[in-house]
Amino acid sequence: MQHCTTADLDELLHWIALGATGSMAQQWELQQRDRFPADRDTRIGWLAKQVELLRRLNTEWAEQFRAHIPVQCPGVRLEDVDAHPLG
Repeated sequence: MQHCTTADLDELLHWIALGATGSMAQQWELQQRDRFPADRDTRIGWLAKQVELLRRLNTEWAEQFRAHIPVQCPGVRLEDVDAHPLG
């Protein structure tokens, strides 16, 4: 948990969207887990879903989130995230 403050409404909404879509994406990945090999990095699925959910809200937020994946999740390749089936 961290303490953040801002006077920028867009930034606040971005933070809220990151938290909400992150929780939704992780729940989605847990429900889909049996569709994929057991040795697969589960972060790929929830990151792909979170990018998709963020795109529905704001494409800029989605691209910012996607750009930080290699830093936030070492070892996860963007190519794998982009190619992950979501349907």
